[in-house]
Amino acid sequence: MIGAAMAYVIRKTIALIIFIVSLTLTSCSLEHAPTPTLSSQPQFQGGEYLPGLPPFAQPTSLAFDKNGVLWITLQDRGVVAYIDNRYFAFDRMNTSIPDNSFAKVLVDRDNVKWFGTNLGYVYTFDNKEWTILPIPAGPYRVTEKGIEGTYGMADILQDHDGRVWFAAGGVWSYKDKKIDSHFTEVFGENKVRSLTINREGNLIAATDKDIYTYDGQGWKNITGQVLKNPRLSISTIFFDTASDRLYVGTSDGLIVQHGEEVRTLTKENSGLASNAVSLVETDEKGNLWIGYRIDIRILTKYDGEKWVDFPSEHVRDIAYQEKADTWFVASQGGLKKFDGQSSWSIFPVLDRDPRLWWRQKSFTELVQEKTISVDIHDALANPLKYKGQKISFIGKIETGWEYADIIDEQGTRLHIWPNFHPALPTIPMSPKPKGRPEYNQKESPYLQISGYLEFQGNYGHMGGWPFQFYITEIYPLPSPVTNSQKP
Repeated sequence: MIGAAMAYVIRKTIALIIFIVSLTLTSCSLEHAPTPTLSSQPQFQGGEYLPGLPPFAQPTSLAFDKNGVLWITLQDRGVVAYIDNRYFAFDRMNTSIPDNSFAKVLVDRDNVKWFGTNLGYVYTFDNKEWTILPIPAGPYRVTEKGIEGTYGMADILQDHDGRVWFAAGGVWSYKDKKIDSHFTEVFGENKVRSLTINREGNLIAATDKDIYTYDGQGWKNITGQVLKNPRLSISTIFFDTASDRLYVGTSDGLIVQHGEEVRTLTKENSGLASNAVSLVETDEKGNLWIGYRIDIRILTKYDGEKWVDFPSEHVRDIAYQEKADTWFVASQGGLKKFDGQSSWSIFPVLDRDPRLWWRQKSFTELVQEKTISVDIHDALANPLKYKGQKISFIGKIETGWEYADIIDEQGTRLHIWPNFHPALPTIPMSPKPKGRPEYNQKESPYLQISGYLEFQGNYGHMGGWPFQFYITEIYPLPSPVTNSQKP
């Protein structure tokens, strides 16, 4: 036992010396990013200043609050509050929210921000505190059957009575931040894609094929009154109270219902750029704005007399700032500002996140940073507790043709994508005895792993993985690993 312990200490010491001596790299001069001195403070608490949108930022939804702050939800990158050319990031690593893939935002009458995520969570932010609200299906979870929980958020709105409605598979509402109603059986296996409120205050919900209204007492299917062609696929619905018109964006044109009159606008009989309509909005001037499916790179404006097309990537959402008479457009190509006429400007996206300062440090500097031994499960449950700290735990690396993961000493997959400091040597990997040979899975022996817990979430279809671990040092352990060797 003494010999094994001594061998372990010797191996660890030798590994450390080799790393420091052989990999003394030029130190990067970028330090921890300081918070700039601002002439005026934002109208909210928290968030971390960035000089632009975070790396890989893909905006999904936009909304202005009553203080003129533009709230931007990002796919796999959290939320950014934008005001006076300043960006403040809110995400898993600086708030209490349990996931980072945001889909929709709504600002209610009390200036509270409501957020829905692609994992089905619902959060509110009142400019001081984040609140995680209950959801009907329970929290998102990974089981042997696959992903369980609610579907990704499709839409959010507030009705005339102050209830906030969410569409995520089914439909439910909150009153005083408590679940007030929940409907799923009405829609069968169809998922609700879009919500709107008519002039009478009734909720209108659209699935891919059907349209329903809810008057507070019961649901009614009105598909036949609106769609003359039952084969149409619905993308979005929007009710304009100013003109008392219901707009339905479909795969084959824009349906417009006004009272008993129903018209179908198409590329052939109107100024639409395409029949595949996926977004409809109006502004305070009465202009109609229309976006199209992902392969149609046009945004159309209709002022009641003429149709004007503006080149744009696939438009996901738009927000109008009345004070500046300016439109903000969330598109596949990024976040853009548009004066409604011809002038476009695009928001900057950072090449790297300055908050991840360890990625800019030399290996020699990182080795000298203080290391904290942790229970990795506690670190995953409380990431804020270990923010920016170098942590260490026992685990092994599993890699394959497409997937990678870190496994704890009990053999449990942690759903952490491993990322290595470039100065680290290749880790010896052996074929996994029981696995899927088509993925060519291999795994390392158990190691003591040191580094920094990050939230990145940009792994394509693996974007649901909540964490990434940036490995700076790896030390071998005696075999077999015992509980006494836990950090």
